[in-house]
Amino acid sequence: MQAYLARRAATFFVSLWVAVSAAYVALAAIPGDPAQFILGIDASPEALAALRAQLGLDLSVGARYVQWFKGVLTGHFGHSVAYDISVGTLLWERMQVTLPLGFGALFVAALVAVPGGVWAAAHAGRRQDALISALSQVGLATPTFWLGIWLMALFAVRLGWLPSGGFVAWSENPGQALASLVLPALTLGLSRAAPLLRIVRAAVMDVLDQDYVRTARAKGVPEGTVLWRHGLRCAIGSVATALGLEATQLLAGSIVVESVFSLPGAGSLALYAISSRDLPLIAGTVAFMAAGVLLVSLLVDIAYAMLDPRIRYG
Repeated sequence: MQAYLARRAATFFVSLWVAVSAAYVALAAIPGDPAQFILGIDASPEALAALRAQLGLDLSVGARYVQWFKGVLTGHFGHSVAYDISVGTLLWERMQVTLPLGFGALFVAALVAVPGGVWAAAHAGRRQDALISALSQVGLATPTFWLGIWLMALFAVRLGWLPSGGFVAWSENPGQALASLVLPALTLGLSRAAPLLRIVRAAVMDVLDQDYVRTARAKGVPEGTVLWRHGLRCAIGSVATALGLEATQLLAGSIVVESVFSLPGAGSLALYAISSRDLPLIAGTVAFMAAGVLLVSLLVDIAYAMLDPRIRYG
């Protein structure tokens, strides 16, 4: 087990370094001048040159990368050009929105998909299964932004139960902050529940076709026990893997949802950083998101190895 964990940890750090380095070099090669963005089109050449030197933009891409990577190793992700603040500080503020949103959306997706997938597998080929499959198809075909607008119109505008957008800091009003994330988490979670439900259904159906399940039924074991103790329990490895994959998709989906509900999260921050050519901020955001995706993948691999005794650590 220790050797397995060591290999996976090494793969995690190497993959993170490759992803962040490739993103930094690729973004640095994109045409555009951050100094021009800050000072405007009427800025004098002398002022532009002075600002480029101050920001380190007069250095080569390789030199800037080495300088930036040294800072990352010491926990300093650089200084945002557009916001004039430490990238680490800015990302920490935005992650206080994106992380709760992601966890809430994952909870909603699991709450809908796991029981729904198990129920559909238990009624495979019948009307209940057809209904669940039809609903999942509708979920797959529904754009996330449209679902968010529809939920906003119903629960915020028509019923007035929840805020329609914006975010209040946790330190100011925790209850209001939580309420601000309910509709976004519901939107993102429901949009990811559809593909997850189909995966759960397929995994449970595969287990229910095994000989030991038929033997349990022949011995008179109650169908509920067969379904939950044998079906879901033996398919939990595949379900955990699917949940991990959905967690990585939530990072991409959060960009759309944060835009719809005007949330100051990491997704909207990344969009603004790209439009403003704020390379330190883009690199820091990519590093955080890549670390999140790879960390989820690492945890899923470890969980799968622990849940499935057929996995060998050696």
